[in-house]
Amino acid sequence: MAGNDVLARARSDGVVDAGIPINVYVNRGKLVVVAPMPGLEPEDIAVTVGGSTLAIHGEMRGELQEGKDYLIHEWHVGPYIRAVRLPFPVDGRRANVTYNNGILTVAVPESAETVAHRIHLGRVSPTSGEHAGFAGVNAQSPHPRHG
Repeated sequence: MAGNDVLARARSDGVVDAGIPINVYVNRGKLVVVAPMPGLEPEDIAVTVGGSTLAIHGEMRGELQEGKDYLIHEWHVGPYIRAVRLPFPVDGRRANVTYNNGILTVAVPESAETVAHRIHLGRVSPTSGEHAGFAGVNAQSPHPRHG
């Protein structure tokens, strides 16, 4: 791995633990995670909720990287993951996920216990996708402290 690669770490399975920037906040009983993921198509993205973690999986595409004499090499092509420790239990089955203009937004409602789920986006257009888990219905927090 390149010495200047401070944003990601390669795992033994070839997946990169990506240091992509994220914003995480609570809004009306939902945990919201927002991440820039430019250059991906909706089918290149998955979100998993399980245990105490929410993970964003991506499959970065790009130019052939072999045989080049790079001066700076920060763009990893291939699978990557960014995981976030959940601050409270959430229901992964009821997650709303949107991807538009290179930005992924995940909204997962708080629940009494974490419900594991793997989410794949449905294509809305060539560069956008979504998954509707609750669409705002019954999305109130069971714990008023986060609502």
